[in-house]
Amino acid sequence: MIFSANGQQLGKETWTEITHEVKQLALINGKIQYELESALFYAKQDTFLRNFKEYKYFHLYVQEDTGCQKLEFRLSKYPYKSKNTIGFFILRGYFVFVNNELPDFLKPTKYKKKFSYTEHKLGNVIINEDDTPCWIIEYKKTQFNVLHYPAKR
Repeated sequence: MIFSANGQQLGKETWTEITHEVKQLALINGKIQYELESALFYAKQDTFLRNFKEYKYFHLYVQEDTGCQKLEFRLSKYPYKSKNTIGFFILRGYFVFVNNELPDFLKPTKYKKKFSYTEHKLGNVIINEDDTPCWIIEYKKTQFNVLHYPAKR
């Protein structure tokens, strides 16, 4: 059992191996792949690229906005399962898990892949990573516009 500083019981700490299967997605063309890689990996010289080595995954959260899609890319060490996960694609060796909506530049394939990770729980609360690097990109008519990127600290 874990206890808080004031002595309250927070619950049992557990680690559970989770495996899930996710549908593979494909980029619609090479130009889109090039533009997306440029936006994520080369857009700004002061992006802290050294931190890329710590991570294997991106989680992409897609939101429709007036006439465009807002794309939030978050680096992660884990392939979290989400009820909103649509599928994944590979970009420069990273697995990118797409959540919420399918962006216009991706299409589903017939392939699936299994992913495993260890879920860390404290009582009923799942302990996730925090403060992971994040990019926010606007996508409109095959054009990517970087709105936010992680800067060197």
